[in-house]
Amino acid sequence: LLSSLSTSLLLEYSRIMFSPLLLLLLASTLLASSSSSSSSSEDAATIASGLPLPSRIRGAYFGSLVSDALCLGSHYEYDAPKIKAAYGGRSIDRYMAPGEQMGGQTHGVGWGARNYHPGTVAGDQTDYGEYNVLVLEHLAATAQEQEHEHSHPFSVEEFLPRWQKRLTSGGWKQWICTQTKQTYQQISQGVATDQL
Repeated sequence: LLSSLSTSLLLEYSRIMFSPLLLLLLASTLLASSSSSSSSSEDAATIASGLPLPSRIRGAYFGSLVSDALCLGSHYEYDAPKIKAAYGGRSIDRYMAPGEQMGGQTHGVGWGARNYHPGTVAGDQTDYGEYNVLVLEHLAATAQEQEHEHSHPFSVEEFLPRWQKRLTSGGWKQWICTQTKQTYQQISQGVATDQL
């Protein structure tokens, strides 16, 4: 679906996606709608179905980033009572830094308690959100490099240099999972992308 978006639309997304004010406004809207009645949810679905496809894609994309930022405070914590206590028994209603209400750390089962998101603050993305942002930046950059408005399919070969640079330049402040480490090592050893 993203390949049908124009270059200017992709560039617009990449320029505004880091706006904390935008994320706060989107989160407020989502939180307000989640506390509404079921008829309001039905009304929202009816309204959304009448929106143009690019608007629905934008809403889904930014909604996922807001949701991701809202869960940063408890990301990689698997103890449900601990999570519930951290949010005062309520639904998640505010941004929190990693482990903010959990002693500054979360417990990734089998990995041990620690801060899995060093350098992040309340409202930042988890590693999953960062990957979404990185892919969107890549799509916007490659669309801009095209001489025409027609996008081409996503290319892993084109994406990998941008991914490697982000991981090694200090721009990645998230947890680097085992799969990411293994893939990075394989690429460094010259493994073909179709063998990753």
